[in-house]
Amino acid sequence: MVLTLFNYGSEPDPADQLKARASAFFSSNITEMVFRLPTHLDSFVPPPSQQAPDPRPWRGALIVSGMRSSDRSSSQTIRVTAVETDGDNRADLWPSQFFTHIVHRPILKELQSWVKRHSPPLCTFMPDRHRDPNINQVNQTTFRSLSRILFENHTIALASWGSDDIPGAGFIIFPAQNSSSLLVGALFLTDPFPAFVAGTSPPPMPLSPSQAQLAYGAQYPQQAAPYATSSHHHQSTSPQPISYPASPVDQPGSRHRRLHYRYPMHHPYSSNDRASLSVDPRWPEVKDEEGNYTSFTPTHETPPYPRSG
Repeated sequence: MVLTLFNYGSEPDPADQLKARASAFFSSNITEMVFRLPTHLDSFVPPPSQQAPDPRPWRGALIVSGMRSSDRSSSQTIRVTAVETDGDNRADLWPSQFFTHIVHRPILKELQSWVKRHSPPLCTFMPDRHRDPNINQVNQTTFRSLSRILFENHTIALASWGSDDIPGAGFIIFPAQNSSSLLVGALFLTDPFPAFVAGTSPPPMPLSPSQAQLAYGAQYPQQAAPYATSSHHHQSTSPQPISYPASPVDQPGSRHRRLHYRYPMHHPYSSNDRASLSVDPRWPEVKDEEGNYTSFTPTHETPPYPRSG
């Protein structure tokens, strides 16, 4: 038989006393320890009433002219959203839509080199989503078509701010190197476009009709005669005055779409500045989802318009 003796007169175990004291300490001080902030950090944490909410991404429309080589005066509306902005973009001053036109000159590499040297504020555009699946699909297709046109023809698109609140020229849109579902915008909030982009002065010597149509296709009004249905007009070598293709901003029915750009005087572009970024050869092939969007020819030998008749 085992007898258990209880010593009622002995002192309590020191370990039990330590546990009791620790429990009492934490019970009285736990609230202060959790919610108290060190005084040297108070200035870095503004009160909730003074904390600015996260800015919402800009959503709007690009109204793009020049996507169809057969009718450069027509335009397509693309709903987009601006994400991953880099630098001060003042998106709070952006209008809800931008009138945009494609530059029919192969200057993409020059722009990439310029962006690498000067590091302007950049933003990334992606097609916005729509609840209607059919509208969403059309918007996605048109966006990819614009990306494909810019990439395949080594060119860019220009958009004006259209507002006196931003003194700069606008922004330049060019294709992303790794995805046809993204476009990049170089922002010009206070400055004009670079001279090699905005140089629109007439050339000092006459150009052939095909060269003039390619280089200055979106700048001069059209005369009706050279664009009759007969294909002979596209091959004429008669020394008649040069007629230029239609400008989307000079057509009688397009007065509400007139664009206002600030173009600086053109200066010679140094050969030392022509080092450009190489285009990623892994650019995915983009299916020609709309037959209406014909690729532009970046050379001067072939007329930029498809023959008809």
